Amino acid sequence: MRSQSESTERCHGRCKQVESHDKICQNKPLYDGIIKVLHRRRRNIKECSHRDPEQREECQYCDCSIRQYCRDSYCYQQNSVDINCNDNNECLSPMTCIGGTCQCAVNKYWTGSTCSAEKSVSVSCGADNECLRPMTCTGGTCECVINHRWTGLTCAALPQKPFAVAAIVESSSEIQLTWNLLEPKPGITTYYIKVYEVVLNVQLAFVKGENVTGFDKRIVQFSGLEAYWNYTFTVVATTDKGSSEQSDMSSVITTYQDAPGRVTSFEIKRPSVILTTMEVSWSVPLLRERNGIIKEYKIDHNISGTTTTETIAAEYEKFQKLYYITPDRYYQIEIYAVNSINQAGVKLLKIYYASSKIEASPQVSPKGYTIATVVGAAGGCVIIESNNTQEESKIGGQYEEVGINNVSANIELGTIDDKNVYDQIDRIPTTDKQYENMMCK
Repeated sequence: MRSQSESTERCHGRCKQVESHDKICQNKPLYDGIIKVLHRRRRNIKECSHRDPEQREECQYCDCSIRQYCRDSYCYQQNSVDINCNDNNECLSPMTCIGGTCQCAVNKYWTGSTCSAEKSVSVSCGADNECLRPMTCTGGTCECVINHRWTGLTCAALPQKPFAVAAIVESSSEIQLTWNLLEPKPGITTYYIKVYEVVLNVQLAFVKGENVTGFDKRIVQFSGLEAYWNYTFTVVATTDKGSSEQSDMSSVITTYQDAPGRVTSFEIKRPSVILTTMEVSWSVPLLRERNGIIKEYKIDHNISGTTTTETIAAEYEKFQKLYYITPDRYYQIEIYAVNSINQAGVKLLKIYYASSKIEASPQVSPKGYTIATVVGAAGGCVIIESNNTQEESKIGGQYEEVGINNVSANIELGTIDDKNVYDQIDRIPTTDKQYENMMCK
């Protein structure tokens, strides 16, 4: 029996404060219980005295309550997470003693009452320990740190956002693009570059893309672009772990000017019943074919009997010009645009017969063919349409007077049947409605 001043916690599920010998004697059931425990303990110790020290613990008797463990026949409260321990039974179940502290199994966390599976990416959480490592609870969900992505096993570093995307114009159809990417190198890196055109400085439209592989290869050349056209670029860096953020858009850059394309709506006609008047009209080239700033138009004609060149300022989108002519003659009109750096554009040529007759039917050649147009350079192509009307030739040597080449004259007069010329037949394209209302810069 212990002294009256002794206080201790005893086994058998009855943790009582032993204050005095008298109280124990007055409480017979309590006294009998303590005596039985002591006897049992002495008997166990005696039985174990001949066993190996490693087996002696098995012989110690203790009947503790739940969430307690027994050591040297005394009951102790089991430890919570991260508390020092020496044995698994010292930890609240289902934790075990790992590395000297109570811990849940791998990929599990202590909820306060049990071990629960750690949470994956983007799952709601309340603390960092609830997330699969090395994720943390950010904004109420499990997430990797910035510039990292969850692979299913860990957070892997992603390429950083490309920056300093810069374009340099090389020609009217070529642009060189460069950019930067901060180290460390995240592995085999592929850059995805996108090209956008900027129509009328407002609309962005994707044109094409290009891939470049190699962390240090941060330059690419683009060709086949439109002349005097606006472009901007973006870059994304990608590895097997994922992709970076898209770079900021590069500054808008414009390719150099090039020779203009052909004018549109080129037409020659008699505007009224006045036989001595010829009207020439045309419109600005299509937006994509202007290739720069149109400064003026050149008209080459033989109205006076010799080739003359006129210059028309490009102040409008549509143009009309009237000429005084002599009826019953053929006239050759060639027109082309010129840009602000004096590059001449594609030339269109037409031959017009000024008939002296006022008639509703189309103008016809002496052999029953309507002369429609001649498209191209000075030696351009003749377009003819079949017609049943017949009329005897009264032209004589007018081809020589207006300077029309011999091949065209012979075809028109019917003296030579040259099939090679017909093989070159082409027509002027109609105006592209998508761009007819768009203004150049």
